[in-house]
Amino acid sequence: MQSALEHLERGARRSGRRLDDLEIIWAVRTGTAATTAEARRLARPTAVHWGVLRWGGHWLGPAGLKLPPLEIPDAVYKIYPDLSHAHDWEAAIKATSFVPDDVVAQLCDAYGLIGTPSDVAGRILEMAKLGVTNLYLMPLLTFAAPEQEVLAFRDVVFPRLRASQAESRSPQARSRTSRSASPSMLKAKTATEMATPGQMAIQGARNMYVRPDPDSIAPTTGTAAGRRTPGTTAPTRRESRRPD
Repeated sequence: MQSALEHLERGARRSGRRLDDLEIIWAVRTGTAATTAEARRLARPTAVHWGVLRWGGHWLGPAGLKLPPLEIPDAVYKIYPDLSHAHDWEAAIKATSFVPDDVVAQLCDAYGLIGTPSDVAGRILEMAKLGVTNLYLMPLLTFAAPEQEVLAFRDVVFPRLRASQAESRSPQARSRTSRSASPSMLKAKTATEMATPGQMAIQGARNMYVRPDPDSIAPTTGTAAGRRTPGTTAPTRRESRRPD
């Protein structure tokens, strides 16, 4: 996040503006489960696609991550339509078994809000202390509605954000906490009034990436452009590919 803010600040300065003049919306991959371990398991396809296959790998360095050499199996390239948009999510999870759990955990922490509902709420409050005021939630599954995430935000995340915001508005909190480090920096539309828009954001993110059922698409021949030969290792530099 700090690296991204530095990039934005340099761009704003070139146009004669300040970082405070910008409304910054952070897009984050979001997945919840009853345990942190299960949430990370469910996030494997997305984390591996963005981190190991390098769709978002240019952020590994700024996030302080250095991945070990990994041999990418052929099974990864057989997932339809690709790893992070898989129609068969369990098959996609299985295809990522070549990545150790500890690496997946680091990728999940670097790339998104992955964990229990309480974990997610805590991460959002940490982000607020860094100045985050707007979130665009991108659920993991793209062939299914994000029911688990909607329930998690309704029942746990939003109530905790509201409670934290109310606490930060108390006279005692204002006397000991500067605005730049206060959870109340979460604007009303992302905390107190966010329940319905937040659910819409989750659903909207899902609709953006809906793919047709594979059985409805006629088979094609040839090799997809940019596909790496199965069995090769992940590249060590950023690929020139369209962001997810």
